[in-house]
Amino acid sequence: MEFTTIDIIGLTAPVLFLFAYAMISLGKWQAESMRFQLMNFLGAIAILISLTKDFNLPVFILEICWGAISVYGIRKAWKARKSA
Repeated sequence: MEFTTIDIIGLTAPVLFLFAYAMISLGKWQAESMRFQLMNFLGAIAILISLTKDFNLPVFILEICWGAISVYGIRKAWKARKSA
């Protein structure tokens, strides 16, 4: 099997999601942290990019929602950082 750039981008998404989830589960990060939200956003973007190769509507809808929630979390973390 030959991997394309889009395949590699798509494969980075679960790594980002799982690493971020592990950091939360291990108590290393807070769910409200900027890095957690950014990793989730970047993972959603990576999956959306991978869908340009093999489109899947349910996954597309999931990642749009995942990315939107992450953007909300990024904005919230940004505001908290500015007020601190």
